[in-house]
Amino acid sequence: MDGPSFGDAQFNEDGVNIRNNSMRVPLILVIDRSGSMAATGDIHSVNDAMMRVESFFQDPGTDEKVRGAVEVAIVSFGDNVLTHDLNSGGSATTSADSTAFVEARYFKAPVFVANGMTPMGEAMRTAMRIADDRSRAIGAMGLPRKRPIIWLMSDGEATDNGWKDAATDAKEWQRKGKGFVRVLASGDEAQMQATRNALKEFTIVDGPVPKLKDANFSGLIEFVTRMVSDQAIEANGGPAAPSANQAAANYLDFS
Repeated sequence: MDGPSFGDAQFNEDGVNIRNNSMRVPLILVIDRSGSMAATGDIHSVNDAMMRVESFFQDPGTDEKVRGAVEVAIVSFGDNVLTHDLNSGGSATTSADSTAFVEARYFKAPVFVANGMTPMGEAMRTAMRIADDRSRAIGAMGLPRKRPIIWLMSDGEATDNGWKDAATDAKEWQRKGKGFVRVLASGDEAQMQATRNALKEFTIVDGPVPKLKDANFSGLIEFVTRMVSDQAIEANGGPAAPSANQAAANYLDFS
């Protein structure tokens, strides 16, 4: 069997590169940019992390299996819910599901401005919709893919109406095998338990919701990116991905 081919890009109407036959590994980051993220300054750490991710993905020294197989989408939530245009980066957004994902090698860092409330439920509905659309589009081309993984990161409780219904739908989405949801709490220690309780509603993973150590969003997002990259290498004929448990302990507190 031939190995993955990344070739010159040719995108169909669904935004799928039909000259790339690698095993796709879709990653969706769902990131809180509510007003509290500005108050703590955490939004600056998140923006710094995005620049580091761009440097990693665009570095010619990064394994081509990563640059071609990892597909990234980012949904953020604050005064509204945005899907970011990662082909353009900066403040660019998109309303078309076909342009929600970008191959890692074309990733351009978005820039987040924090304000507003925490419409977490709407953001997760958006993430699941674009994940399902991407799975359909890749499948329609007969191309292999891993199930998408959504990382939901927030420093507060959801504030939108119907968020609990969205959380129920997220759990059902996982149980049906459509994808995975991982959650992460950050922010004010006094509000931490309430934040963890809210996030727990969105995942079927057992155990406590991890909280971010030392507000290190930059390190955490880099860790998630590199973990998915290792999975992409394994999925496309490379060595087995190393256990992420030890690295996770550097950024996450499960107590």
